[in-house]
Parts: sequence; structure tokens; C-alpha cells
Amino acid sequence: MFCPHCGTALNAADRFCRSCGAATEASSRGVESPAALSPDAAPLPESPLVLKRPGLVTLLAVLQFIGGGVALLIALAMTVAAARESQPLALAIVGGVCALLALLHLACGYGLLKLRRWGRALQIGLAFLGLLGFPLGTVISILILVYLFRPGIVLLFSERGPEEFTPEEVRALRAQASGESAAAVAVIAIAGLFVFIALAGIVAAIAIPNFLSAVERGKQRRTMADMRAAAAAVEAYAVDNGAYPDARTIDELASLLEPAYIRTMPRTDGWGHPLKYESWLEGEDDEAPTLYALGSAGKDGAWERADLIDTPEGRTRGPDADIVLVNGAFVQWPQGPHPAERPTDAPPPAERGPAEPDYTSVSPSSSLYRS
Repeated sequence: MFCPHCGTALNAADRFCRSCGAATEASSRGVESPAALSPDAAPLPESPLVLKRPGLVTLLAVLQFIGGGVALLIALAMTVAAARESQPLALAIVGGVCALLALLHLACGYGLLKLRRWGRALQIGLAFLGLLGFPLGTVISILILVYLFRPGIVLLFSERGPEEFTPEEVRALRAQASGESAAAVAVIAIAGLFVFIALAGIVAAIAIPNFLSAVERGKQRRTMADMRAAAAAVEAYAVDNGAYPDARTIDELASLLEPAYIRTMPRTDGWGHPLKYESWLEGEDDEAPTLYALGSAGKDGAWERADLIDTPEGRTRGPDADIVLVNGAFVQWPQGPHPAERPTDAPPPAERGPAEPDYTSVSPSSSLYRS
């Protein structure tokens, strides 16, 4: 049996249509339908379809769960990265923000599924945040806000029982359930949201590794710049004293160089690990150091060799490798050309003549300053 007004399939015992509330043939034989008495009469309060969750609300909830899962994965990745960093504050902050967003998204999805008032409020708040994602995020957020402020949607999330609605509110619910405009909004919003999520995922997959790599390269460059400054001060000390500073630690070296040769001696590398200074006697007859080395243990803070003088020359791979400078020239440096490499058209040192010093290092070697 079908409703003569809306065509909904009915049971033989149904006296009123469960969709529109109109009287059925069973009602005409016994009980009179409220819908038959007045065309504006509200559907029966006990109708299960009055408070049925719209499809768009369900899809929004699913997307919130997906967004929460993605944010949770990012938070875990940031936590792991922070555990491996010597200065994890920035990554820890990003991970904490992502964890908070994950909780908000998951809570919002649950609230939307259960038609809770706070679920709608969370979705509205997240939509307002989405307005900042111009232009796509702004358009999507506006569509979601327009949909969530529709009278029927507001009533669905009011957490009131079916018997508490007035006839006018019931008509608004019926219009919401049968309206085609909501379906159009759903198609546009969901399609846009999927595009936005896909683009955000692609950008994140490309940007996050590049960002982390750029951070490490920046720390390497800063470390090498500090080592150059320290080496220049050591060379200046050798000019005045005929030998390199005799120090066993970077702090002892700083006490010999500050403030006459350098205002503030760099003591740590870009990752916060202490720099290492070593000096040696080149010959048995030398009374003061004629060789020195400065080194950084890299991101992991672990030295590859006990003595810096044993470091082989060459480029390194990865931020964990040591960076070592010996007598003003880098012998181990991050991947790329040598920091003091000559232009390809420059003549080799042998063709310049014996009196011309080699300027390919940070400063002249110790042999120029020996007494």
C-alpha cells in the first residue's frame, strides 16, 4: 500500500503516512487523520522521519573524522621528530596544535552524528576558521555556515523531543527534509571539501619534508659561519703569538680570544651541541701548538672519531655527520661544493708563484705564522 499524497510505501495497518502525515485508507475506515482536517496540520510527533539526520550532516561528520585522523597522524609524526631533535620546542608546539585540532575534529564528528547542539557549535567554529583559507576554504566555509543556520537544521540540533515542536517548527522540519536546495549545497560543499583536503594533503606531503630539510640546512650554514668566525679569531691570535691557542675545550679557547680577537666566541653549533677545539704540536721541537681543529658533532651530537685530526676530507650526507675545520679550512663539510673551492678558471696555487699565499681557506695556514 502507498500513500495517495506522497507515494511513500506503507504497512496495511498504518492509518497515517509516516512521511507527510496524510490519512490513509485505513484511517478513512475508522480514525480521522489530523492531516485530513487541516492542510497545515503538523505530522505526528512520533514520526521517525521528523528528526532524521540529513545526508549532508552525515557526510560532514565523516569528513570531520577523516580530518581528525589526519591531524592525529601529523601530531604523532611531529612528536617522533621532536624526540629526535636536540631543540624540539618548535616541533612539539606544532604537534600539540595538531593534537588539539584532532580532538576538535573527532568531537565535532561525533556531535554531528548524534545531532548534539555542541556538535553543530563545533562545526560552526571550524567553519569560521576555514574562512581564512581563501579562496577555496572561504567558499566552502560560507556554504557550510549557510546550511547550518537554516531553520530546519537549527531545530534538528535543538535536542528537543518530537512532541516539543510547534506546528510551525514541524513544517520547517518537513521543508528541510524534502527541500532540494540542501542537496545542492551538499554536493557543492562535499566536492569542495574533498578537493580542499586533497590539495592540503599534497601541499603538506611536499612542504613538511622540505621545511624540515631547510631547517637542517640552515643549522648547518649557521654552524659553519660560527666556525669560520672562530677560526678567524684563532688565526689572528696566531699572528700575535706565533702559535695557535693551547686550549683543551671551547670554553678555554674563548677565555684566550675574548674580547681581544672576537667579541663573543661561538660555543655551540646550530643544534645546541658544544663545539670542539683541539690543538697539537706538529713537530717534536715545537713548543706551542702549530695545528688546530674546530668541529661540530652534527644533529645527533655524537662524534664520529675521537680526534678531529683523524677526520678524512670529503662531503657528508645527512645532518648527523660531523663538520670539521682544520687550520682554517674545512676538511669535512655538508653535501655540496667545498666552502672555499676556487672558481674553475682560477690558476692552481703552483702557477701563482711561491710567494703568493693560498687564499682558498678561511685564512692563511699556520706555516705563515710560525716563529
